[in-house]
Amino acid sequence: MTQSCPHLVDWVQIATYDGDTTAADRVAIRERAHILLTNPDMLHITVQAYHGVFGSHCAWIIRRLRRLADYYQNPRVQFIACSATIGNAEEHVRDLFGTDFTHISEDGSPHGQRATVIWTPPVLNLLAPRSRGRLPKQQAGRAGWCTRDSLSILVPDANPLDQFYARHPDRIWDAQVPAVAMDPRHPALVEAHLVCAAFELLIDPDNEPALEGFELQEPMEKRLTQGDSQERFVFPCFQLIESLWFG
Repeated sequence: MTQSCPHLVDWVQIATYDGDTTAADRVAIRERAHILLTNPDMLHITVQAYHGVFGSHCAWIIRRLRRLADYYQNPRVQFIACSATIGNAEEHVRDLFGTDFTHISEDGSPHGQRATVIWTPPVLNLLAPRSRGRLPKQQAGRAGWCTRDSLSILVPDANPLDQFYARHPDRIWDAQVPAVAMDPRHPALVEAHLVCAAFELLIDPDNEPALEGFELQEPMEKRLTQGDSQERFVFPCFQLIESLWFG
C-alpha cells in the first residue's frame, strides 16, 4: 500500500498485531498504529462463543462479507477458525461461515508427560474451585505447555456432583462434550440482514452462493423492492427512511 501511495510513508504507522506480539508491543501498537494487520483471534473470541442470537447475527455478517468478496472478484478469501472443546465443532463452523471446513482435531503441539490426581481429603470444608466442573479440562489443559511435565491435582468439594466425579474419574475425560447451537435461518434475522445485504449490494436471488440454503423469496418480497431488472432486488432506501421518520 505504501508503495502505491508513497506520500503515506512519512506519517502512516503500520503494525502487525497477532499472537506473537508481546504485551508491551501491543500497548504501543494500539496507541500509535494507524493501520493494523491482525486476525480475528486478536479482535474476537474463539468460535464456541458465537452461538444463540449473537452467533446467528455473526453468521449473517460473515455471509455478507463473502458476498462482497465474491462481487469484487476475490475468490481466495480463506477462513481459519479455532474452538475450545465443543461437541459439534465442524458442524458449528460450517453453519457460522457458510462454507466447508477441514476439521483438525488432533493435538500436534509439543508437551511433556501429564498426570492427574483426584484427591478427596478427610476434611471437606475447603474452598470450592472457582469454576467447578470446568477445572479439570481447562486449567489442567494449560499445564505442561511446550515440553514440560505437569501434575494436575483436583480437590473435589463435598457436594454430590464433585463426589460423583471423584468416584468415577473416567466420566471427566470420556463424557460427551456439550454442543453449541444457533439459528441464522430464523425469519426475523433473515429479513433484517437481507435489508442490510441489499443496501451493500444488489441481491440476485438466482445467484447468491454466500446465501445458499436460506429461503430468500418471501422475505425479499416482504422487505425489498424490485429494481431495474425483474430478477434483482434493491434496498428500499426512501421507503425505509420515510417509515422510520414519519411512521
